[in-house]
Amino acid sequence: MSDKPSKDPMEMFRRMVSQWETMANEFGSKIAGSSEFARAMQGSTAMTLKIQKATQDAMAKALAAANMPSKVEVETLGERLSAIEAQLARIEAALPKAGSTTSAAAKPKPRRTRKPAAKPAK
Repeated sequence: MSDKPSKDPMEMFRRMVSQWETMANEFGSKIAGSSEFARAMQGSTAMTLKIQKATQDAMAKALAAANMPSKVEVETLGERLSAIEAQLARIEAALPKAGSTTSAAAKPKPRRTRKPAAKPAK
């Protein structure tokens, strides 16, 4: 780089931000690399999982008390419904093959025996 002043007024700001980013990255790398940080993150993750489990258990109890299905039960019903729909699709696909001799278009239409009502005279 040259030592003559730049014509860009934002150059000093860009250099300052770049230096700040470099220092922040170095500091973050030192902190994240320490065993204390790893233990703190492990403890934080374990606590989060315990809280999630307690929340799920409390929600399941509340839903059971209200006689409502839980998320797992709804998912199970959805899976069963998907299986039923797939089986129904297979049955529908097999029906035209089995009943090709008697189609709905080949059935005779019933005769019209009723006559329309006569219009009253004016």
